[in-house]
Amino acid sequence: MKHRLRNFFILIITLFSIQTLQAQRLQAIHAVSDPELSLVDAYIQASIITIKIEDIAYRTATSVVDVPFAGIPIKVGIAPGNSTSINDTVTSLTATFSAGITYLGVPRGVLNPAQFAPNPEGLDISLSFNLLQGLKEASSVAGQVEVLFAHTVTDAPTVDLRDRSGDNVANDIAFGEISGYTTLTPTNHVLEIKTADGATVVAAFDADLSAYADSAMVIVASGFLDPSANQNGPGLALQGVLPGGTVIDFPVNPTGIEDDGPSLALDYTLEQNYPNPFNPSTTVAFTLPVAEAATVTVYNAAGQQVATLLNKHLPAGRHQVEWDAATYPSGLYFYRLQTSQFQQTKKMMLLK
Repeated sequence: MKHRLRNFFILIITLFSIQTLQAQRLQAIHAVSDPELSLVDAYIQASIITIKIEDIAYRTATSVVDVPFAGIPIKVGIAPGNSTSINDTVTSLTATFSAGITYLGVPRGVLNPAQFAPNPEGLDISLSFNLLQGLKEASSVAGQVEVLFAHTVTDAPTVDLRDRSGDNVANDIAFGEISGYTTLTPTNHVLEIKTADGATVVAAFDADLSAYADSAMVIVASGFLDPSANQNGPGLALQGVLPGGTVIDFPVNPTGIEDDGPSLALDYTLEQNYPNPFNPSTTVAFTLPVAEAATVTVYNAAGQQVATLLNKHLPAGRHQVEWDAATYPSGLYFYRLQTSQFQQTKKMMLLK
């Protein structure tokens, strides 16, 4: 997988532009939330050579690497995972690159926007990319963490990223945009994604940055606010990406959304677990429209309860829990969300 991720930057370069880019160093983050592209295969053609890179995973990142093939036209095609030939590509571009600039590349969007919820501000959500010049590989402020914020959530409005105990990290960032750098202390933070008017908290996440003094980091919001309206794709998540390619999952803040603004949760939802199939762990996300007690349980194919993932009183909003099934056999399982007013069960598959 490390070898595949290292080669992922080749795919992203050619997604950026059909124009010549002057790039010496590049980091790429796979943030395309379309379930059809949770795994992608890349077909790379340079002169008479064709290379296939298989199963590039969603929400993974390359390290910052030197860009090869300077001055050579490169054609790349992207296909869904497990494609059989270059004829399965869904898009392809050609570009020629030269040395000199460090970039961040973040592909995002969906293959067929008509099959997904529209962006609330009417922005184009078709498969595209962000390209940022001037990516930092370390903090320029001694002892601090410098961060960028990338908004890749197709069904979300323009948002701010706020440190609950302090100032905004990023202001007025629309889908498809990346903020400028800001500085955070290397401590525990609660980061809130809020609508740009400050009236609504979309979600809150715990971000422990205590181990990242003197580091630079890209904070990426990905997934969908409403997976049920988006092909049951992955739910909203917030992650930090380091220059070395390490991806840090920021868990949902257990205190939920503050009382100073309404939630975007309008109804009960139980999302499809992600990834699915999985090995050995998977995440289950759900939304509560009111504060109440909630239970998430897991059953085997025979209907026997095998695990309780959650049993507690929660605030209104979106929550997620993880099931580590390392000690369980492969097979079909069911997970159930139950409250006093709602119950729903969905299937998931453990494959070892």
